[in-house]
Amino acid sequence: MRSLFGAQEVIDLVTNGYEDLGANPTEAQRTTFKEAKKKDCKALFYIQQNVDAQHFEKISKATRSKEAWDILESYHTGGEKV
Repeated sequence: MRSLFGAQEVIDLVTNGYEDLGANPTEAQRTTFKEAKKKDCKALFYIQQNVDAQHFEKISKATRSKEAWDILESYHTGGEKV
């Protein structure tokens, strides 16, 4: 998955997320936010397309790629602790 994210240039969004627009954003901030949101939707799509039904059920309510990725990471790292 990380290779796919890297190839699609969305790895930073998946690992770090992006910030919402603040009050009175500039045009540059709006443009940056719009691009980040578009890339985030792309990354979330890739995550959803590449998991099985059991994992999809866990991430189906995630609205951002970072949220879905964090859910999957915690699920798998939690198994190592047990």
